[in-house]
Amino acid sequence: MACADELLDMLKLWRRSNEFSREADWVFASPWKIGRQPICYTFVRETLTDAAVKAGIGHLSSHAFRHTYRTWLDSVGTPVGVQQKLMRHSDIRTTMNIMAMR
Repeated sequence: MACADELLDMLKLWRRSNEFSREADWVFASPWKIGRQPICYTFVRETLTDAAVKAGIGHLSSHAFRHTYRTWLDSVGTPVGVQQKLMRHSDIRTTMNIMAMR
């Protein structure tokens, strides 16, 4: 998966500074599960929703990041067939429909 160098640096910093930093640990490990499982989606969704409301953005879901990623791929000239694979769309029409929505 393509990843900006800055993001990779931040993830490495997170890994080094995190309580669960062993090679086998999850990157976003759940402290409630003592690192044996990732943070649950419900917690992430609620935290994202609360942050969006506090920031005055309104409704924001994690799915918005998929659209942002797809828009970024398109803006840097990634071929649609590659975008389809990276987005894990089984049908190219799904990828194309996202482009048509913009």
